[in-house]
Amino acid sequence: MASAQITIEAADIPQTVGDSGQYKYCASEATVNNGESGGPQTWTFDTSAYTGYVLTTTVVDKATTPLGDRFPEANLVTSEPRGQYTLFVYDKLQVDALLECGYGIWFGSGGRAWVQVPAVRNVQFPATLGASWQTDYTVHDTLNADTVDVVAGTRWCSIDAWGTAVTPVGSYPCLRANWVGLAVTTHYIGGTPVGVDTSLTRRFLWVAKHAGTVAMTHSMEGDTSLNFTRADDYMVMVQTSSGVAEEAPEAGSRTTSAGSSIVRNVLLLPSSLLSPHSSLLSSDGRKVLDLGPGANDLRALAPGIYFYRLEIDDATLTCKVIKVD
Repeated sequence: MASAQITIEAADIPQTVGDSGQYKYCASEATVNNGESGGPQTWTFDTSAYTGYVLTTTVVDKATTPLGDRFPEANLVTSEPRGQYTLFVYDKLQVDALLECGYGIWFGSGGRAWVQVPAVRNVQFPATLGASWQTDYTVHDTLNADTVDVVAGTRWCSIDAWGTAVTPVGSYPCLRANWVGLAVTTHYIGGTPVGVDTSLTRRFLWVAKHAGTVAMTHSMEGDTSLNFTRADDYMVMVQTSSGVAEEAPEAGSRTTSAGSSIVRNVLLLPSSLLSPHSSLLSSDGRKVLDLGPGANDLRALAPGIYFYRLEIDDATLTCKVIKVD
């Protein structure tokens, strides 16, 4: 069974500007079943069982965001419109980890930024069953010059399960990340501390290759039991442009499709997934370029739509590339 366990690398995280996912999100109490540790497990997430609303998360260019200068280390930014404001999450994706630099909300004419120092390690790469880590950090919440909240936090994380997450948009081979977070928030007004709040919660995240987080549950405050059944919030992917959406299997194999990658000059491919003798194909099926792991130079190709294939476990993933000037 060890050979069937899932490994996720940094290259497997959606990171192309324009990659997007839609999530049904329940921000009030929900009943959840987090399953067991170990593997292989099957987790089924049925969004029809609760009332929620749909959020769309899109990878964006940091330079286009109004709070980007507050997060100089961030190189992966997502935008999430939430009615009267937009939530921006600023991450730093590197070979050995996905680091959460912080986040901000923008109301159109102003906003707030939560900057985490150091950036919190959300995922350690290569991610595989049994990995664990801890991050101690401080969050500075800037509202205005007079009112500031400072959060001292600790996050204990582990990857404690692997298997298949079944969602409304398809089935995903995934890892379950299990973390417990402690946050001590001190409220300052005019430089004077006026109160302290302490919270302790557990969160589970199901992370899949090329789709990122496909589901998340967050316990009620103070509940850190391993298999909590009441969640303060609950999120499940219902659409993705970048991840794997499972289709009907063919005889003896499973073929899946992925969304589009928009590239200008270079196509980066993970060496662990690239099919032997893989090629880039034109929209009419003609071979136009031999592909290799790492950087592939596309400057000689005309703008247009191309395809290539990756191997993920027992599945063949067909990927679309949109070449632009």
